[in-house]
Amino acid sequence: MTQKKTILFVDDEQNIIDGLRRMLRPLRHEWRVALANSGPEALEILEKADFDVIVSDMRMPGMDGAQLLTLVKERHPDIVRIILSGFTEIGQAMRAIGVAHQFLSKPCSPEILKAIIQRAVDLRERLNADPVRRAIGDIDGLPPLPETFRRLREALITEDVDLDHVASIVEEDASLTSKLLQLVNSSLFGLARPVKNMHEATNFLGITLLRDLTLTTETFRTFEKFTFPKGFSLSRHMAHSTLAAQIAREIAGGRGPGDEAFLAGMLHDLGTLVMATKMPEAFEEIAQVCATTGEPRFLVERRILGTNHAEIGAYLLGLWGLPDSIVEATAFHHEPALLPHTDLSLLEIVHVATSLADEFDTSEELAVPEAPLAILDLAHLKTVGAYDQLESWCSIARSITAEAA
Repeated sequence: MTQKKTILFVDDEQNIIDGLRRMLRPLRHEWRVALANSGPEALEILEKADFDVIVSDMRMPGMDGAQLLTLVKERHPDIVRIILSGFTEIGQAMRAIGVAHQFLSKPCSPEILKAIIQRAVDLRERLNADPVRRAIGDIDGLPPLPETFRRLREALITEDVDLDHVASIVEEDASLTSKLLQLVNSSLFGLARPVKNMHEATNFLGITLLRDLTLTTETFRTFEKFTFPKGFSLSRHMAHSTLAAQIAREIAGGRGPGDEAFLAGMLHDLGTLVMATKMPEAFEEIAQVCATTGEPRFLVERRILGTNHAEIGAYLLGLWGLPDSIVEATAFHHEPALLPHTDLSLLEIVHVATSLADEFDTSEELAVPEAPLAILDLAHLKTVGAYDQLESWCSIARSITAEAA
C-alpha cells in the first residue's frame, strides 16, 4: 500500500482553513493533512512530525509566506515548499523565489492542487533516489549558487527595481561584464548596434533575461579552471547550450515564457559538466562505450552509474533553489515521458530545442564527440499535442543556426 503524503497548509484566515478542510476531504485516503493559522504555529507543527509538503498563503500578519518558507528551508530542507497567492499578490510572492519550489494561484481546484503537489513530490523522490544520491555522494564540492546571481535575485525581488543598481551589481565583476557583453553582442541577439555597457544591456535584455544570462555565464566560469577529459570541449559545450537556449526561447514565444525556456536551455546539460570535471574516469568509460555501441549517452550513464547527467544536473539546480519547471526540464530533457503529464510544458520545449540544436548545429567539433544525436520522443510529443508544431519549430531552428553560422 502506498504511504500517505503528509501536507501542511498554512493560512491566517479561518474561513480559508475551513474551506481547505472541506475541499481536501475527498483526498483523505491519499493525504494526511494538517492545518495552521500562522507561521509560528506551522513551525511548531513541523517540529513534532515529519511532512512531505508545506503550502503557505503569502500574505499573513507577523510572519508572511516568504519568511515562513525561508525558515522551513533552513530547518527542514527536504520539505517541498509551495506558495499560494492571489493575483494581486504576485509582486509580493516574487520575494519567495529561491525558497518556494512552486507557486499556486488562488482559488485552486482540488484537482490542480493534487496534480501539482504530486508532481513536485515525484520529482524529489526521483532526484533523491539511491542511485542519484550515491553518484552525488562521490562528487566533492558541488559548486554553490553563483554569488552575483544571488545578489541579483535579491535585488530583483524588491517592489521597485532599480535598473541602474541591477547593472552596477554585474559591473562590479569586470570579467563577468566582459563575457556578458560579448554574448549580448553576438549573433544570438542580432542587435542593430553594439551594446557597450551593462546599463544598455539591462535596458535591452530586460531584467529577467539579464539575471538568467548572469547565472549561466557564472556557472560556466566556475568550470573553466578544471581539466577536462580527453575529447571534451567546454567551448563547444557552451556553444551547444547557447544554441539550444535560443531555439527554446524562440519556440516558446520570446519574452515571458521564453526567458524561462532560455535559462532551461542554457543549463540542460549542466550535469555533463559536473560529470566531466568531478567524475572524469567514469566520463571516459561512458564515452568509450558510446563510441563502441552507438547507444545514447544518457542510457549508458544510467546502466553504469544508476543515474545520468540529466538527473545530476537537475539535482544541483534543485540545490540552487531554481523553480521546479526548470529542474524538471533538466531532469527529463532526454525522456519527457518519464514525467507523467499530458500538457505541453517547458519540458517538451527543452526536449525539442536540445534535439534540434544537435541536428542543425553545423560545427564539425562536438562537445562530446562520442555522443549520438539526441532523439525526439515523437509518441510523447503527440500525447501532449506538440507533434503538429514540429515542422514550424524545425524552421525556427534552421533559421537560428543559419544566422549563427
